Amino acid sequence: MTACPSRIPAAVTFVPSIATAGAKLATYVEDVRTYIVDGGYDSQEAAAAGVDAEPAYDSAYTDTGSFVDNFNAGSGANMFDFGSAETGYWSNSQLYHVSWGASDDSPVPEVYGCCHASMVNEWLTIDEYAKSNSLGYSVLGVTSDYNSANSCNKTYTPDDSWNAMLAGIEGDSGAYYQSTIDYLTRLPCNMTFDGVE
Repeated sequence: MTACPSRIPAAVTFVPSIATAGAKLATYVEDVRTYIVDGGYDSQEAAAAGVDAEPAYDSAYTDTGSFVDNFNAGSGANMFDFGSAETGYWSNSQLYHVSWGASDDSPVPEVYGCCHASMVNEWLTIDEYAKSNSLGYSVLGVTSDYNSANSCNKTYTPDDSWNAMLAGIEGDSGAYYQSTIDYLTRLPCNMTFDGVE
């Protein structure tokens, strides 16, 4: 078995550019993939990356597009888009590119509490765009949170998020049909760890 990848820094103190960050992440993920394969564990696990792509935080799309494209240029690993898909910032083509169209990317939409209906509809817009343009698309999982200080998130469970996304897909004739969604996160929100919230 090979040694652990040595190029992963102990601490990152400076990101020279978003493009470089995407390329560096690709290098690190490929190092981990090699380690897994060399160790004979590739039938049991895989290396992947993720991006919390949020159109409202990069309205020009330049940083997100550059990050995703540079990651995909250097890695064949999957990149999970676990962000949002707010309308009015990026084109449908750009939303599709980040969540599915850029090589091995997969959507894992964030669907949270009070906002769940609009979040589901925003992701359905990408699915509809893909289907109307004869492009592939499939929601791999759902990103949810719970235990939020917000009262509606205290009762809106991760399972509710998953059910809302699947119901949205199944009820939308303009989207690709899915009978299930493979994965669901169960991310606690606003939890206290060692006295720090």
